[in-house]
Amino acid sequence: MHQQTHTRKSHTLKPRTGPIESANGSAMVRIGETTMIAGINLEIVQPGQNTPKEGDYELNVHLWPICSSSIRPGAAPEEAFSLADFLNKTIFNKKNKVIDMSQLCVEEGRACWVMKVDVLCLEHDGNLEDAASLAVISALHDLRVPAHEYDEEKDMVHLIEGDAKALHIQHSVMTSTFGLFEKSCLICDPTSEEEGLIDTTITIALDERERILSMFVPGSEGVDESTLKQCLELASKRSKMLRGILDDVLKK
Repeated sequence: MHQQTHTRKSHTLKPRTGPIESANGSAMVRIGETTMIAGINLEIVQPGQNTPKEGDYELNVHLWPICSSSIRPGAAPEEAFSLADFLNKTIFNKKNKVIDMSQLCVEEGRACWVMKVDVLCLEHDGNLEDAASLAVISALHDLRVPAHEYDEEKDMVHLIEGDAKALHIQHSVMTSTFGLFEKSCLICDPTSEEEGLIDTTITIALDERERILSMFVPGSEGVDESTLKQCLELASKRSKMLRGILDDVLKK
């Protein structure tokens, strides 16, 4: 079936690293009118019993009424939990091998770094998944681990003078989200208004080798094989575009 496609203009995509000076790593991403900011702070903790040679992470997603009139004051909206679950399954899923957590080990079984990742939506105009994932990946690229040494006698970690080290990102995952409207119109990067009209969404996460890390298709019974194939082709082109923009930002 032939399908029409629609997308927001690419020039409205603006990632920026390092906007939070107090964080060890941070980034802000604007796609259309959706703006997300991610900040990462590092703390020393004792590693888990099952992962004595690895660091860890804690993820919190914040959607406050200030970002959209659709979000009411009070308890965190379900959308925040869904977005956190999405980020856990794409970026922080060990099977995807985006980050080798052994880089965060300070002393085996004694001390490690934990990344406290906070994702905040400043403006909500749809497609939080792509904006949030790009913000987190950009913040991880911006993250610097302070120089340190472990004092075995006192069982303490001391920060020392020296160059902070960047994390090695094994796979730079990029996500692309599409909305399907009446099985005939495929919308790339849907706005908030468009999300209220579409029948289902399709989100595809690809690494730099175009390996599919994950695919989310709620209500997949209404999506045929040709539609998924078209989404994969579009996701491949879009991920290359996103990665190119991020690479240019990181070179500055």
